[in-house]
Amino acid sequence: MGPLAVLAAAVLAAFFLGPDLSWTLLILTASGTFTCFQLAANAAFVKAAPPTQRSQAFGLAQGGMNLGQGTLVVVARAAAEHIAPTVVIGSCGVLSAIGAEAVAVGLVTCALLPDVLTLAVALRSISPSQSNS
Repeated sequence: MGPLAVLAAAVLAAFFLGPDLSWTLLILTASGTFTCFQLAANAAFVKAAPPTQRSQAFGLAQGGMNLGQGTLVVVARAAAEHIAPTVVIGSCGVLSAIGAEAVAVGLVTCALLPDVLTLAVALRSISPSQSNS
């Protein structure tokens, strides 16, 4: 999974070359193809959770990915107002490749998974009637 995650991001560094439309489509296709690791990564994330909390783990993983990607789209859009979009995309690719490599070699781990699941269970156990009292 690690090499595919790194490649999915690293290929975006080709945007520093200022590609035309046909190269842009090729770069984005390659990046999208390399993201096939996400299915296995999601499965591994969910499998690491206790069986009784796997659906919550999957929901948290998907929600976290959506929130993270959405936030980065907003940040990249703001950056593209002041910097060439090709530089923004290339920079995001390089930074993401560095982050993916850090996860792949174990510099960053998912050690917070049990804490996140515990928090989710605690928040879910508070019903609206209990929070108003």
